Amino acid sequence: MNSTLGGNGTRWIYKVTHRRTGMYRALKSISKSASSFDTRSSLMNEVDIVRLLHHPNCEKLFEYYDDNKYFYLIYEFVEG
Repeated sequence: MNSTLGGNGTRWIYKVTHRRTGMYRALKSISKSASSFDTRSSLMNEVDIVRLLHHPNCEKLFEYYDDNKYFYLIYEFVEG
């Protein structure tokens, strides 16, 4: 991880570097422990919607995955 861009106790956004390409990405991590069913449902809706969007003013979602503690969304990094 290159740097923390922002967040609160349960959600954080980091600037990261893709290992193969060297391109910057934005990693959004969301704690499962603080997530309710509604939050998880909203997150899955976000993933579904963002994957369908193809517009120059919207960040592209590259990957989504999770582990025992967090949900992770890897977005295109946009400066500014």
